[in-house]
Amino acid sequence: MLNFKTNRTFSVSGPALPELEGIASVLHLSAIQGTEQLSTLYAYELWLTTPADPLLPVDLLTNLDLKAMLGKELTVTIQLDGMGSFVAGMAGQVGAAHLGAGAREISGVVTAASYVDQLNRQSRYRVVLEPWFALARERTDYRIFQRKSVLDILREVFGSYLYSFEMRVGRTYKPLRYQVQYGESDFAFAQRLMEEHGITWFFEHSQGVHRLVLVDGPGAHRAVESIAYQTLAYYPPGQKIDREHVDHFEATERLQSGVWTTDDFDFEKPGATLTAQNRLPRDTAHNQFERYEWPGDYTETEDGRAFALVRMEEIHAQGERAKGEGNLRNVVCGTTFALAGHPMASANREYLVIASELDVTETGETTGFSAYAIRSKFVVQPSTTVFRPLRTIRKPRTRGPQTAIVTGPAGAEIWTNKNGEVTLKFHWDRSDVKDQNSSCWVRVSYPWAGSNFGGIHIPRVGTEVIVDFENGDPDRPIVTGRVYNAMTMPPWTLPANATQSGILTRSTKGGDTATPMRSASKTRKGRSRSGSRPSVIWMR
Repeated sequence: MLNFKTNRTFSVSGPALPELEGIASVLHLSAIQGTEQLSTLYAYELWLTTPADPLLPVDLLTNLDLKAMLGKELTVTIQLDGMGSFVAGMAGQVGAAHLGAGAREISGVVTAASYVDQLNRQSRYRVVLEPWFALARERTDYRIFQRKSVLDILREVFGSYLYSFEMRVGRTYKPLRYQVQYGESDFAFAQRLMEEHGITWFFEHSQGVHRLVLVDGPGAHRAVESIAYQTLAYYPPGQKIDREHVDHFEATERLQSGVWTTDDFDFEKPGATLTAQNRLPRDTAHNQFERYEWPGDYTETEDGRAFALVRMEEIHAQGERAKGEGNLRNVVCGTTFALAGHPMASANREYLVIASELDVTETGETTGFSAYAIRSKFVVQPSTTVFRPLRTIRKPRTRGPQTAIVTGPAGAEIWTNKNGEVTLKFHWDRSDVKDQNSSCWVRVSYPWAGSNFGGIHIPRVGTEVIVDFENGDPDRPIVTGRVYNAMTMPPWTLPANATQSGILTRSTKGGDTATPMRSASKTRKGRSRSGSRPSVIWMR
């Protein structure tokens, strides 16, 4: 590790820091450890220490308000000294070390704060710094999105948090017919959608703000801002090098499947072949193995091809990666850098940082200057290779059937389409929509169904129906039955007429005319009996 001595190499600021009257700086940063990774919530642990000033009130400094820190933002500022490159137009080496000088920021929201201990009148505190997107773990919901693209849905989810985000995407995203957030947290729902569609995200930090950035292609990743870190030199371990550098770099090649195949079924095109496949074999042995997924969650072949491509790119990228370490202050997840000086010639190329780890510890303080030991670790892949996030969050599955109410336009008693489908209002849906727009068209199971023959009993608006879901998928409801409730009671009085079985229809609109077809089987004393005597059927 290199030791950096300065009175401001690492500092912390922001609304989360407590303020005491007459004390300019209540806490200073003594250590920071944390990891960032593409499409993953980062977390940094900050160790904060009160000043070693005998004139300051110890009681106040050991009883800072921890709750007041929660939910507020902090920014860690890391000073960058530059890498000693010559600056054109300046005599000799004057100013050379300042090329690329500046600052790196790490911002976030305090999600945990602890009082640790006290040593020599100094109190130590520990706080956890996470991105604002971590707040989305704290809100769960059941809600329906219809005819919106994945980007539209994400904008709606992110927009309720009032923090900064940017969609740096280049692909076209079609409107999705029906998507349900089914008891998931906002984070899990948004993360699942981004993983399914191959959208990567990370955070950019500047001017005390951390911005969520969504990307879907390698060209959206930018070089690290400081020019001094855009090319990193490799030197083997054990050498005495006064500049920041990489001292460990391990490139790895792995066997991966080379084919992704998916399929699905669409009842509106029952004879259509929806199979979609993508081949992206690496130049290795055993690259012919196929991964097959069903159902693919699509009804159009072109959508299946898009999903197959994303899944294949997800697998392909894992075949060529590298990990490294060094005494580096500015290896930033989501940015690119070039490696130089590595003995393996093919390793000297441009990389995308897909994960980075920072470990900084204060080693001592003398005459107002602090000494820090710093170590960075990172995982990279070639910058020209598309990164797709792994699917870590699967779509939730329903647990058995549930009921819902049939809906339709205002005043309508029957609302259906050519397929005999209906729209529903689910009991868990808290939205104000209670008409034909409350859900997608939902298929209905009938007692007999064939080609232009069978039975039809369309559930009317207001009827409570039993709903199940194909493969337990909340995006694929299907009506499997009907039930009575206190507002829609049986057609004749029960249990007084418990021996009667039959059907009673009512006219529409209004239901003033009723047409029953029912049978009863009972003895003269009101007891059921078996035998050859036929049931009596009334019709009118």
